Amino acid sequence: THTHTHQRTMANVFQRVASWLANEVIVKTLSKSPSFQQFALRTHQNVQKVSATSAETVKKMSESEVAAKLAEHSNRAKTFGNSFMRNIRNEYKKLEEEGRRAAK
Repeated sequence: THTHTHQRTMANVFQRVASWLANEVIVKTLSKSPSFQQFALRTHQNVQKVSATSAETVKKMSESEVAAKLAEHSNRAKTFGNSFMRNIRNEYKKLEEEGRRAAK
């Protein structure tokens, strides 16, 4: 049981280090990507715009209007999530291609 516990601990440490390294590479790569920077800026601006007006707007709406808006924003959030993941995948593919070229 001691060996099993030691192996589990080592696997956990390895997993944490691998996760940290992957995060470092992803964050640094994305931070250097002009398309990702534009995407992040547009997202930030949209979030700021929505945050500034949403509380006042909700106060003025009926319950059914609030429910309709929530459904609309849920769809927008889903679209955003899909777009975000597509952007991440594209940047990752570019990184993989660069790595393959550098390895040759």
